[in-house]
Amino acid sequence: GIRVSGKMSSPAVIYNCKVFSHAVQEVPVATPAALNALTRSFNAGGSFSGGLDRTSVSIRPVMPTTQPQWELPDVSEDDAFAGGEPETNSKNETQIVPKYSLPITDGGGVGIYVEAAGCILMEDSSVFANTLVNVLITAKTKSILTKCSLYASEGYGIVLRTAASVEIRDSFVLHNSYAGLLVEHQAAPIVSNVRISENNIGCILLGDRSDFARCNISKNRICGVRIGEGSNAVIGDCTLTDNGCGVEVRYPISTTPTLHHNTLSGNTFCGVLCTGGSRPTVKENVIKICGVMVRCGGRPTISDNVIEENVVGILVRLFSEPIVETNMIRANQCGAMVEWNAAGVFSRNRFTSNADHAIT
Repeated sequence: GIRVSGKMSSPAVIYNCKVFSHAVQEVPVATPAALNALTRSFNAGGSFSGGLDRTSVSIRPVMPTTQPQWELPDVSEDDAFAGGEPETNSKNETQIVPKYSLPITDGGGVGIYVEAAGCILMEDSSVFANTLVNVLITAKTKSILTKCSLYASEGYGIVLRTAASVEIRDSFVLHNSYAGLLVEHQAAPIVSNVRISENNIGCILLGDRSDFARCNISKNRICGVRIGEGSNAVIGDCTLTDNGCGVEVRYPISTTPTLHHNTLSGNTFCGVLCTGGSRPTVKENVIKICGVMVRCGGRPTISDNVIEENVVGILVRLFSEPIVETNMIRANQCGAMVEWNAAGVFSRNRFTSNADHAIT
C-alpha cells in the first residue's frame, strides 16, 4: 500500500488515512522475448557462432511460473494450548510449539512497509485486511504510531523486524488471524495504552527488548503474550484478561522478561505459564482466577504477588525449580502443588484461606 524508504530528514506523516486490502500478487514470469526469438531460430535450423548446431543441443522455451512464492506458516499445532495442557514429560517443548514468522515479501500483501532508513509518524489512521501484515517495520530510525487501528489482517497486525524502533500508543490491534504484534530479535518497541484484543495471539516477543505499559490485552484465543528466544521484554501495569493463557514464557534459559504490577484475571488455561528453562521475574502482580504454572524446567522468580481465587495458586511440574517468596497466596482451592519430579524454594509466603492444602 505505502512504502517508506531511504534516508529522511523528517518522518513521513500519515494522517487520517485508511490503508486496506493489499494482497500478494502472483505475477506470471514468462520467457524473455529475445530468448524466445533465439529458440525459434535455433530449432528451425540455425546455429550459434560458437559452432554448436541443433544436433548437439536442443533449446526449449521455459514454461511460465508464478512468483513470488509465499506462505504463512502452519500453526495448527498451537491449538493444543487453547484451553488444555498438551501431553508432555519433557523439559523441552520445541517439538509442539510452532514457529510464527512472516514470509519473505517485497511489499506484496503489506499495508504500510517502512524499511532502510525510513520512518513514519502515523496518527488517526486505520490499516486493515491486508494479506500478510498491516504494518511492517524493519527500519532502525524511530517511527511513531498513535491513535491508530490495525485490524483484520490474515496474518499480523504489526511486525517489527531486527532492531526496528517504534513507539505505539493509544491504539487498537484487533482481530488479526495470526497475532496482533510479532516483535523479532533486538527490536525495542515502546507500547503504551494499546488495546490488543481478539487476535489468535495478542503479542509474540522473540529475543526482543519490548516495553509494554498500561495495555489492555484481552480475549486473545491462544494467549495474550508469548515470550521466548532470549527476550528481555518488560510488561508492567497491564491488564490481561480472558485470554487462553495470560502470558507464556518459553525456552531458552536466556529468556528473562519481567512482569510487574499487572492484573491477570480469568484466563482459561493459566495466568502465567513458565516453561522450557526460561527465567522470568514475576513480581507485584495480582493473579486471579487463572493461577501460575511452572513446568518443563522453568525457573522463574515469583515474588510479592497476590495469587487468589484459583483452583491451584502455583502449580510446579516436570523438573522445574522456581523461587517463590513473599507472596500472598489466599482463597485458592489449593495454595501450591509441586509434582512430577519438580522442586522449588518457597520462602516467607503467606498462605491463608485456601480450601484444601497450603502446599501439597
